[in-house]
Amino acid sequence: MKKVKVKIIINEQHNLLPDQDRVLKETFSEEKHQFEFVKSPAGGWTLEEMNEKIKELQQADIIVFVSP
Repeated sequence: MKKVKVKIIINEQHNLLPDQDRVLKETFSEEKHQFEFVKSPAGGWTLEEMNEKIKELQQADIIVFVSP
């Protein structure tokens, strides 16, 4: 069975809070989902970097934005 690709975007200076981690684990199972964290730089992305990230994110089935 093909796993669903989940991209989780989080600022490189942040970590998941315990409740955020719990919600992700309750919502997405490792058996059915393939996770990848995309760390956004603290200073943001240039336009060129944003365009590259758009292409990368279009490969995902689900995109999750995490904020503290």
